[in-house]
Amino acid sequence: MKKIILAFLIIATLVQPAIALKVKTHSLDREGDGILDVINKAYMDTAGRVIIQTYDNNADGVVESTHTTSYDANGYSFSSETRESGTNRLLRTRSQTNDATDRPLTISSDTDGNGAVDRVATYVYGGAGYDNYSVTTTTGTSTQIETHSTSDQP
Repeated sequence: MKKIILAFLIIATLVQPAIALKVKTHSLDREGDGILDVINKAYMDTAGRVIIQTYDNNADGVVESTHTTSYDANGYSFSSETRESGTNRLLRTRSQTNDATDRPLTISSDTDGNGAVDRVATYVYGGAGYDNYSVTTTTGTSTQIETHSTSDQP
């Protein structure tokens, strides 16, 4: 009995970090049948930023993956990684640079966990805020350009 309790305490400590002051739970019932299909939790630091997210993708009480986010001295997200629970296998990583107003400038991703960046998104802004900007995304040899704009209606 002592071994089971100790194992539970170790797991609880790993899943619920001591630095998290607030936990938000997002539950999803896809079919509307009253049975939960997904349970995700977000653990936040003293500044209210999400530092760890856990994903129970079939609501069976077992966390399938954990996503960890790091912040720079200004409080901006600059890197994150997602690992498979149990094996701790790296699933994907992301690093980000931001401008002085915390808008993303570049997001580099390893989408398959092999250690190599395979997707880069570059943001260019046409003014303050997010009213007008473009995103150029390069994945392997493919490049996609998106242009976003917002205007006031009379």
